[in-house]
Amino acid sequence: MSKFVTYLCLSFATALVASPALSLSITNQDGEVRRIAITENGERSEQDISVNETVELCEQGCFITFPDGTLTAYQGDEKIGIRNGGPALLK
Repeated sequence: MSKFVTYLCLSFATALVASPALSLSITNQDGEVRRIAITENGERSEQDISVNETVELCEQGCFITFPDGTLTAYQGDEKIGIRNGGPALLK
């Protein structure tokens, strides 16, 4: 039993280390620079995203406020576009 538990723990630890970090991917699909507000772990910051630029954010989830005022919660594994100043889910 002890060997099994040790094996299980080592397997789990290896999976955690080998797993890629997930992050929210946001691409600005508008024709102008867009500024978003990010709230992650209670800290608020802002980031400008250039036309056609993609940024990676929020590895552990966050809230994003878009230029049109939309506030959305993300887990950190989504792909989002900015269209007309608001969020658009990308496939």
